[in-house]
Amino acid sequence: FVIGTVLYILSCTRLWKIRDHVNPEHERPADPSTVPFGHYLRNTFRALWQDPNYRIFIFFIVLLYMAVNGAPFMVDAARTQLHVSSQAQGGFGIAFLIASMCLGWIIGLLADRFGYRLIGCVTGGLMASAFLICLVAHRVEWWYVAYGIYAVSASSVLMLLCNMSAEL
Repeated sequence: FVIGTVLYILSCTRLWKIRDHVNPEHERPADPSTVPFGHYLRNTFRALWQDPNYRIFIFFIVLLYMAVNGAPFMVDAARTQLHVSSQAQGGFGIAFLIASMCLGWIIGLLADRFGYRLIGCVTGGLMASAFLICLVAHRVEWWYVAYGIYAVSASSVLMLLCNMSAEL
């Protein structure tokens, strides 16, 4: 944990060296008639909340994030229902990495080709199928497949949140 903490802190400090291209509208000197940032956020949230598409999107993303938080339960359920050893539970981490590396790029290609609304549907479907596999499968290999499917969908949720928010 100490090594991981040091590595994360060092990686974050390197980001301060990168110069962002700030939106020119926000680079101007502050105008005395400009509203404070808190008021700006409140007004923006109020304007977004008036949009029914944004409300549907928030409801959908909240449900999707609730499903994303189910991964630890999947690993623990494998231990209790399938009596998987601690060594075999390590396979879930390997399944997560392999699936994310090998299949994650497909989500990006689909998003570029068909848009993020389809990605939302695909992500929700993948998440549902991962948990359905766990409900019906009685072999740990199928649970690894389900966890890999979960990995691909969980990895794309943040991309979905950022890009659909920007589109709305």
